[in-house]
Amino acid sequence: MKLRDVLDHDRLLLVACHDCHGKTPLDPATFALRLGVHADIADLQHDMTCPVCGATDITLGSHSPLDARRPATTLTPDAR
Repeated sequence: MKLRDVLDHDRLLLVACHDCHGKTPLDPATFALRLGVHADIADLQHDMTCPVCGATDITLGSHSPLDARRPATTLTPDAR
């Protein structure tokens, strides 16, 4: 996945730490300005550390705060 894909879908980068179990959202625009929109997210992971504890054992993905706020669809009983 490229930074362009994350930006086009209004998503944030999500750093998930395997040591402290922290999950930190980051703005992909700062990385795109520095590295270009065609930079691969997998390449960023090698140079990053956890913003909470500084560990290098992280997973880098994308996250949409808007999707997390959408209510789940509820099933309603049939009106008979």
